[in-house]
Amino acid sequence: MGRVAVPARIWQETAPLTPDDWERVRLHAYHSERVLSRSLFLAALAPAATAHHERLDGSGYHRGMGEAELTPAARVLAAAAGRGACICVTCGPRRSFG
Repeated sequence: MGRVAVPARIWQETAPLTPDDWERVRLHAYHSERVLSRSLFLAALAPAATAHHERLDGSGYHRGMGEAELTPAARVLAAAAGRGACICVTCGPRRSFG
């Protein structure tokens, strides 16, 4: 959901991202949390949505949460998002996001 806060030109870029563009990409999880938390019906999903790029070792983003802070829902969503990125045929060329 927070992906809409990132300009389309960044998602479509095939060259390495600039540091500023990379920071905007990293903030899409934050924007997802902001949008979902404003809805009475969707607010319960906000913690999982905001943590879908976090890693057990704390190296993820946007908060650097570690294993103890990640809920089972956030872990499942992270696994699904990772799998989706691996099999997406319409996502364009692959690049490293650092």
